Amino acid sequence: MTWTSTMSSGYSSLEEDSEDFFFTARTSFFKKPSGKPTHFKDVEKEKDLRTHLSREEIRHKVELYNSSVRDHLKMTLNPSGLYTGFIKVQLELLRPITVRGGGGSGPAGSTRTHPVSNNSGEEAFYLPRGSINTLHISSSNTVRQVIEALLQKFTVADNPAKFALFKRYRREDQVYVCKLAEGEHPLFLRLVAGPNTDTLSFVLREQQTGEVMWDAFSIPELHNFLRILKKEEDDQVQVLTKRYSNYREKLEEALRAVGNHGEQSEVELNFFPDVLLHASYVTLSAEKETHKVSDRTQSLQSLAERIMMRRRALYVAALAVIVGVFLTPSPIDPEPFIFEGPPPALEGPLTVNNRLQQGRRLFSGQLHGPESFTADEEGNVYTGTVDGKLWRIHQDQLYFITQMGQNIPECGTSTDYEPVCGRPHGLRLDRHGQLIVVDSYMGLFRVNPQSGEKTLLLSSQEGADGIPFSFLNGLEISRDGTVFFTDSSSRWGRRHVRYEVIETNKLGRLLSYDPETGRVKTLLESLYMPNGIAFSPDEDFLLMAETSIGRILRYWLKGPKAGTKEVLMNNMPGYPDNIRANDRGTFFVGINTIRFPGQLFPPFLDLIGPYPAVKRFMTKVIPLGWYSILLPRYGLVLELGQDGEILDSLHDPNGSLTWAVSDVFQHDGRVYLGSTDLPFLPVLEEPR
Repeated sequence: MTWTSTMSSGYSSLEEDSEDFFFTARTSFFKKPSGKPTHFKDVEKEKDLRTHLSREEIRHKVELYNSSVRDHLKMTLNPSGLYTGFIKVQLELLRPITVRGGGGSGPAGSTRTHPVSNNSGEEAFYLPRGSINTLHISSSNTVRQVIEALLQKFTVADNPAKFALFKRYRREDQVYVCKLAEGEHPLFLRLVAGPNTDTLSFVLREQQTGEVMWDAFSIPELHNFLRILKKEEDDQVQVLTKRYSNYREKLEEALRAVGNHGEQSEVELNFFPDVLLHASYVTLSAEKETHKVSDRTQSLQSLAERIMMRRRALYVAALAVIVGVFLTPSPIDPEPFIFEGPPPALEGPLTVNNRLQQGRRLFSGQLHGPESFTADEEGNVYTGTVDGKLWRIHQDQLYFITQMGQNIPECGTSTDYEPVCGRPHGLRLDRHGQLIVVDSYMGLFRVNPQSGEKTLLLSSQEGADGIPFSFLNGLEISRDGTVFFTDSSSRWGRRHVRYEVIETNKLGRLLSYDPETGRVKTLLESLYMPNGIAFSPDEDFLLMAETSIGRILRYWLKGPKAGTKEVLMNNMPGYPDNIRANDRGTFFVGINTIRFPGQLFPPFLDLIGPYPAVKRFMTKVIPLGWYSILLPRYGLVLELGQDGEILDSLHDPNGSLTWAVSDVFQHDGRVYLGSTDLPFLPVLEEPR
């Protein structure tokens, strides 16, 4: 929220009849500008009036809420009376968080502490303040559950009790921040307040400790404190001086009486030492109070000097960092790219649902990144994982087939070992029951699924047309035995896939391989990260995903358009991975990362796409592994018709079953959901 005033004051108060601390920020000390005032809904008053709504009232409020939504993040009322929707939570964490399995990476924009790691694989990072995260929750979810979901989203190992959720709302021309009780329901507050974040927003902070963070104050604010203390000192000295003057007058009056009459009554003799003693006490008290206030003033002056010196050092360090970043070469050579328009609205066949959550996970901790699948007539399902291994699954039992590269203990621990261990991606069975596999780093292989014997058909170093393969990815085999496959980039390997996506260069190819002659042919080139491919039922065309720009192409294999391509689907709601034909004659598309519209900003790649300089700067300052933590845990599968129309969609808004879907393989009453990095295999049971 932005205020137009130039002077503001922050203070905290505790009302006697309330258990909450309210932190307010006055908008201005000056006269309000003339003009029509802005009216805000008082969410606290409305909440106090009603804490329980009837089903009809809920339905009415949900309709009213959805009519006011501008970012397509609408609420949905279920037949049970529960309703689901989205809330946005701003992170304002001062202390570092502990992230599980850091591996040298942390949240994008975060700062790592020292020391950073421990024996349990945990690392500490400072999260960037002000970042906003979106959660899909139901009306039954409590504040405690929202906090736990946020921490789980960032793989935070800290105790949830360390954190608190606050609501920021406006009342009577002031902004209040109030801590929410753990049993409150944030979605109810969102429904009552409406979608306007000026009326109500949510903030995640640490539990209040009561400590004063002096470093958080600016130099002008510290000078204000000094002026306030000086005024208090002057007022105290003035009061003590006045009291001392009164006693002095009484003492002088007593002395004059002694000098005039030469004698003292018993009362005067008693009065004189009392006055003298009291005057001495007042003098000493005044000196002590003066020294105390003076010490406080000197302490603040010293603190202000230290902060100014520290800030000067920070300015010098920041300048050095800026110069260093400017002189450091960028690892990428990006091109500008502008998406054709904003992502489609989440309505109609794209309406948010929970259908992708209705499954279970198999082989947790055993299969890490089962990316693609194929199956034989005996019910065996085959897949490959990030550790370079090929697996056979039969009756929910897992059997090792072979290692694509070297089988060393480090395989699967880091992408740096993938060029040595191998990384199988697309795989299919040929007419002879042999597995045809593309390894992202090594090339095209034939593998005996029983013995595990490997035969290299085409090495990545050999490539095609004099250009080596760098990132072999998707694969399909036609009925005549021809192998079609994609090379996503001629520059970046799979372990640098995020550079390929950010760079947005046309460095990919679609190729074919004839196993009879060993001839390889380039069918299409200058593609934006070509990925999964799938044949039409008659094999007159194939569909191909261009992942980095959210697009699907159709390449004609037969007919008058043979050898040509056309855009079948553009401006998708996410970045497609593999495409698979299903038993309904349509296509399933796994969405690796969603591309949903935001409330304030467009999707990330839409925002930076036109600006190569921004891309270069990002890759200089943000480590490659840090991008993962900001990717939303949202599972999405699309069903497309043969002309690219969206027929249906399956969602997992919270990632409770899976997210970052790479493949959607339908076989024997099940749907197997692939992924590039997740340590389990999600499956959906189809109704029989």
